[in-house]
Amino acid sequence: MDTKTMTNTNTNTNNNSNNNKPNTPDVSRELVFDDSVVQKIVGKTSADVDGIVSLEGGMFSGIADMFNNGEDPKKGVSVDIDDNQYVKIELDATMKYGVKAPKIFGEVVTSICNNVQTMTGLEVTDVKMTVKDMLTDEEIKRQEADEKNQKTQNNQNQQPATN
Repeated sequence: MDTKTMTNTNTNTNNNSNNNKPNTPDVSRELVFDDSVVQKIVGKTSADVDGIVSLEGGMFSGIADMFNNGEDPKKGVSVDIDDNQYVKIELDATMKYGVKAPKIFGEVVTSICNNVQTMTGLEVTDVKMTVKDMLTDEEIKRQEADEKNQKTQNNQNQQPATN
């Protein structure tokens, strides 16, 4: 070790002991988040906003739903992370009929920005939401009943035959 490095190390040690922080060596550090992690945060955050019925997937989401029971929080969420610092988000959503879409969108954006920043340190720079449908209470109840029936049928089909 050269003298300059030793001096820096000693300086860091003195500073750390004064601040009651652990002595951490000077190492190169990089924390990287996979797109799917941010998608999950965005999906779960959006689902918690009253007025959002669901996020919609792309053309193959129906096929994927058959295998994962439709509980994928990343469905309907697209993210683009730039320079491991900035995030652009696109959502495809179904809202409840009769809600004030701009108000709900504002709540979604605020919640997403807060949660992504808190959990990852990344800064959300863009959020785009496409509202694909607005469902009435009756349509939501019918959809929930259909999903429940589908799950029941899937469970019956997966049970082994008894002899």
